[in-house]
Amino acid sequence: MANPPLFHGSYAAISDALGRRLAAQLAAGDLETWLRSPVEVLLPSRGAASALSRAILTHRQGGFSGIILQTPETLARRLLNAAGHHPRVAGDAERHVAMSLAVAPSLAGVFGIASMLERSWRDVRDSGLIVSDIASKLDRLRDRRRGEAMIDSWRRCEEILRSMGSIDPADLLEKAVLRIGEGCAVARQIVFGFYDTTGMQQRFLEVLGSRNLVEEIHFPIPLESDRPAEGWEFAAPFAAWARSIAGEVASVAVPRDERFSTSIRSWSGVEEEIREIFRSIRSLLDRGVLPGEIGIVPRTIDPAESLLVRRFAREYAVPLDAPADTPLAGHRFGRALLTLFTIDESGYPRSRIIALLRDGFRGAARNRREIDHFDYATRRCSIAGGDSATLRKALPGVAVREPNLVDTIERYLIAVESIEPIGLELGGRRNGDEWAAILERILEESFGIETEDDLRAAARIDEIAGLLRRSGRSRRKVSSSLVADLIRSAEPLRIASSEPGVWLGDVMSLRGRSFAHLFAMGMQHDRFPQRRNEDPLLSDGERRAVGLPPIGDGRDEERLLFSIVRDAARERVSFSFASRDGSGRTVRPSHLLQDLMWRGESDPERRSLIYRDFSLWLGPPARADSVSAQEARRVRLRLKPEREDISPSLLRSIRLSAASGSRSSYDGYIAVDEGLRTAIIERMAAISATHLEDYGECPQKFLFRRLLRADELDDPEHEPQINPRDKGSLDHIILERFHRGADHERPLAAIAQARFRLTPSESQRLREIVDEEFDRFDRDRPPFNETIRSLERKMTHRDLERFLAHDLLELATTGYSPLHFEYSFGTNRRGEPQHPERISLDLESAAIAFHGIIDRIDFDGSRLRIVDYKSSGEQHRSLARRIEEGHRLQLALYAIAAQRIFGTTDDMVSATIKPIRTPGSKIDTFSFVLSEVRKVLFENLELFVRSVVGGAFPAFPDQEGACRFCPMRASCRTRHEPREIRAIASFRTVRDLLAERVVEAAGVDA
Repeated sequence: MANPPLFHGSYAAISDALGRRLAAQLAAGDLETWLRSPVEVLLPSRGAASALSRAILTHRQGGFSGIILQTPETLARRLLNAAGHHPRVAGDAERHVAMSLAVAPSLAGVFGIASMLERSWRDVRDSGLIVSDIASKLDRLRDRRRGEAMIDSWRRCEEILRSMGSIDPADLLEKAVLRIGEGCAVARQIVFGFYDTTGMQQRFLEVLGSRNLVEEIHFPIPLESDRPAEGWEFAAPFAAWARSIAGEVASVAVPRDERFSTSIRSWSGVEEEIREIFRSIRSLLDRGVLPGEIGIVPRTIDPAESLLVRRFAREYAVPLDAPADTPLAGHRFGRALLTLFTIDESGYPRSRIIALLRDGFRGAARNRREIDHFDYATRRCSIAGGDSATLRKALPGVAVREPNLVDTIERYLIAVESIEPIGLELGGRRNGDEWAAILERILEESFGIETEDDLRAAARIDEIAGLLRRSGRSRRKVSSSLVADLIRSAEPLRIASSEPGVWLGDVMSLRGRSFAHLFAMGMQHDRFPQRRNEDPLLSDGERRAVGLPPIGDGRDEERLLFSIVRDAARERVSFSFASRDGSGRTVRPSHLLQDLMWRGESDPERRSLIYRDFSLWLGPPARADSVSAQEARRVRLRLKPEREDISPSLLRSIRLSAASGSRSSYDGYIAVDEGLRTAIIERMAAISATHLEDYGECPQKFLFRRLLRADELDDPEHEPQINPRDKGSLDHIILERFHRGADHERPLAAIAQARFRLTPSESQRLREIVDEEFDRFDRDRPPFNETIRSLERKMTHRDLERFLAHDLLELATTGYSPLHFEYSFGTNRRGEPQHPERISLDLESAAIAFHGIIDRIDFDGSRLRIVDYKSSGEQHRSLARRIEEGHRLQLALYAIAAQRIFGTTDDMVSATIKPIRTPGSKIDTFSFVLSEVRKVLFENLELFVRSVVGGAFPAFPDQEGACRFCPMRASCRTRHEPREIRAIASFRTVRDLLAERVVEAAGVDA
């Protein structure tokens, strides 16, 4: 037979030409002939088969039959099956399990060693070598001991694969090569799409060529003088073989549309880039372009970018032709199994327990509403996690603090008890058969199949169970981490798109496709071309020494993929890249873009400038002759296109921006009618002193937290330390117990002689109180991190010992003595109040009545002093000035309450902040006398109450103060938007803002 013809050209050109010819042959022949003697095409991958199928369907709309598209592995399997051999070829997961079980003991401690060994071993086998070939060349490696351990692991892996009844793909090709060499019947093959091959694939093709079984060769790279064109040297070995057996050599080209153009766009970020791509696509669709004529291609599809793509596709109503791939680990079955694998060693965190129940685990929860109750109750009771025994110890404390939640916590406890046996079972190492039985039992007993996705996920888990059963034949134990890895790396659940739309796929899937308009996104440095990782076990030098091909940087192959992108567009290709990544770092464009533009420029001087500074291409050219040349090529390059339409999200942003600063409800100014005004006045008639201080810090915080009673519930397991508010209460209890038993009559000289230290007996008593209170706290709120909790216990003793030493010295120096501790008035939050009535204040705008709990009241025989403990005193320095500014009102209101309750005069009542963490601070800066602040206090109260009744609640964020415990801090526009931050920058305090704007906005006379 004559030598096969060799056709060369771009991927799009050879696929279109071959598809056109095969479609014509199908039309000329009859179906019976084609089915009796089908055409067989040998391709490198499934993607190449899809490309050729599309090319045939382009020219034969009614479909086709009688053409077999196959990879070398598929053809090899057919040949062996025809001879009565049906080998099982190991897949990726099977090879990974075998290598994980085969790691040599000397390498077992290296993180990720199984994947490293598997990668090197795959290269050895694919290159046509066997393990013995490498073993004979160990002297050529720098580290012989490492090489021996590698060889040992590889041999064990092959032994395990044989015990599992599987063979490597390289062995499949080797057996097929022997069969072909022996003269078995093989149809002539059209070789399509190969440009580089592994060693075993090359041997397979060579034996086909030696038996004259190659009918045609279609090479996807242009040839020049029988060699690949400049830049495609990596394909020279395959081109040399193809040219050695080929007869006629012909070039194939696809004529360009005369309207073909290229554009390059730079965007500030990935989100803006994707948004503008879909804005442009929406414009094309509105002009009548069919969705199937538009494509989007990145180098690879990043999961985060995939979410953005689908988000903007919905926003612009653009149909997408892209399968929805859901990883098994993202499905509720896989997610739940991965949680169960680690839930015991992580201490049964509440969030994971609740996530399991939400994923359908058949525990104590009956419905979603009950799971929500579990979530609320555990947050409210500060239960971070714990097994059933720990939760039982916490129940008495829950009964005291939150008696209405005891029943919910008990049902949550039952749910944990149902999960515990499974969590304990999924640890350690087991035989593969045991793991398979466990997975199948969990899936059957603990979850229910409700949707088609559930069926697909159950099928994937069954595949993993079957793989584990086969691994059991090796009699090696499988670790729980390996089973979890199999779930994470399982083939995703794919749902094909049911409607035609805009195509989305990576460059490898683009091969052979053609679109009128193609958008190539993510064309930045280190992404296109994609960086290659070196082999960590065998350097390129060692690989050459033992006969393995080096890894290299892969830039030649990337250049081919870049040309595929260019060739896939008939009318226009739009390249785009984000100039900054997610962290704000500047990103350079791909050098492939620079080469494209540099080579297309005819002016040598401008070529040199562009090579040094690619940004010249993102603006209008400077030279008139360059302008005419670019117009001839119809290349349009611009920084940002004209806005032809506005997306819904952008329109909303514009409307909100227009509303800001208008003193509307958008800015926190509420129109108050009579009913709302009455409700606000009623709420102000029973309010806490702390609530009034919140308004002075941030009126919007007061609105949400105090009037609307919206508060956030923390994630206890995400707080390694005790919640600051709980820690403050714990410190108060310890200080109260210590002071009640302290000797406040001890001589000043004895206290001073201690040099700010407690006596050994006092220190011991403090330690006992701290231990007792922490033990009680641990029972009520089980620690999620016991190490951190024990450190907090030690630090509490240290800090309070130092604080009490200073406190006792100050009491002895000033003559004060503690009179009351945790003195409550108007509230029964901590039992029966010492003073049952609230303190009423008649203001011009409304009458208010406040209540509270005073940490400590000191008395020296004639004067009262209000003492408030604070963890840190930095925000309370210059306390009198802060009261005047309206920032700090709580302690001043407590002083008013003490003056009313004990019937003394203003000048006989003082107040002070005592910071626990910085006890040596000067007390004067944290103190005031009531007579000095009464006037300004009532002025601020009048302004604040008038503003509240008038509906003025503007946001005034303060990162260290008001925002700390605000439930709106994550969504506060004034805190996060630069425009709003600048709008309030001229106001130093809330009082300044209210005095100038709020009164007028509320419609109340100043």
